[in-house]
Amino acid sequence: MEQQQQQLCFNEQAENAISRLIDTLRPSRESILRRYGVQEYVRAIIASTFAEEQVSAYMFGSVPLRTYLPDGDIDLSVFCSQETAQSIRDSWAVKLQSVIEREQSSGNAPYKIGDVTVINAEVKLLKCLVDNIVVDISFNQLGGLVTLNFLEEINGLIGNSNIFKRSIILIKAWCYYESRL
Repeated sequence: MEQQQQQLCFNEQAENAISRLIDTLRPSRESILRRYGVQEYVRAIIASTFAEEQVSAYMFGSVPLRTYLPDGDIDLSVFCSQETAQSIRDSWAVKLQSVIEREQSSGNAPYKIGDVTVINAEVKLLKCLVDNIVVDISFNQLGGLVTLNFLEEINGLIGNSNIFKRSIILIKAWCYYESRL
């Protein structure tokens, strides 16, 4: 019986320590508002850059899932009709890069912009720093939105005070801050 009580006490102490750690790591209200402000700003630049093409940009990844770490980036993907996608697939990143660089040098930008780079990889990315937050912009990448929806569904099915999302935060923190592989 005494051993059972000690085990219960240990479990309660471990749960309290884990809760405090998650509270330290998880996004704060200020961090959420800041990231949403940055993504709205970048989405507005995207919309004005491609006004004729009628594109939309959607956020995916750890920010809308609210599982990002303090250094986490913002992921956006630009979507448009199939016809438009054919015509801008190869040029969207360079066009957007030039507009963001103009915004950067204008002096009127509400956020500090820096390090605007196009990365030509299997999935082309425009990467930039906005208000010291990395923003990655891709084109017609549906997988990120599908994954976000899937993870939200799993979290809802599991319930238990977002234990799934809290577990993601702990695993990401361990991988980022503690692992030495």
